[in-house]
Amino acid sequence: MMAGKPSGRSPLGEAISARLLITCRDRPGMETVVSGLLNRMGDTILALDQHSNAGYPGYSAGRAAFRRARHDRIVTWGNRTVALGDNRMKPIDSADLEDLSAQAEASHRLRANHNLHDAFTEPVQRMLNAFEPGTCVRPHRHAGPPRWELLLALTGSAAGLTFDRAGTVTERCEITAGGPLYGVEIPAATWHTLVALAPGTVLFELKEGPYQPLTDKAVAPWAPAEGEEAAPAMRQWLENAQMEDRPGPSF
Repeated sequence: MMAGKPSGRSPLGEAISARLLITCRDRPGMETVVSGLLNRMGDTILALDQHSNAGYPGYSAGRAAFRRARHDRIVTWGNRTVALGDNRMKPIDSADLEDLSAQAEASHRLRANHNLHDAFTEPVQRMLNAFEPGTCVRPHRHAGPPRWELLLALTGSAAGLTFDRAGTVTERCEITAGGPLYGVEIPAATWHTLVALAPGTVLFELKEGPYQPLTDKAVAPWAPAEGEEAAPAMRQWLENAQMEDRPGPSF
């Protein structure tokens, strides 16, 4: 899979998920505290929000402490300063894709994904999605709030389908790693699904964040859920469905 992160991180660095927001107030010893956290956290992202804390005298001292502790990992834009823990690139090679496809093949759902983003709260979600022929992706849309979705074929081939509210196919695009069609962008709040057309299919997916599990997607009411008796019939229909086709009576 992906290149591993450096070992030897402290238990504190392992325990904290992805991001720590530090509010710098006028407190004694703040420089020592911040510097110590930076040294112990390793690849954890530490952020300073200048806009909300600019009125506190301790803010400037705290920002200076960050700069002295990790001057090569500071990014500043506008009124916000962010100290980045891991500034290495994330390579994606053929071994990564093969490994993810093997995970998908071994899964009972015939799917596997690998997130490139560090946290669900990030404004841009980036991931690798592997799925095998036979998997069933229930038609859905991202409408709360409306979000678009970009898909690029890295290996294999897949079909992207969009629908109206009744389930009639409005578009079908087949994307393939070798082209001529490499990817497709799904418009925001559009009913859609994906169908794997070849073994070893891996897609790069890019979509707006943050990811909110309870409101991320709404499933199509006319489509059976994964595992239901009618789901295999729907999958077979999706594999061959063309524009203006409608769902069959079997589901």
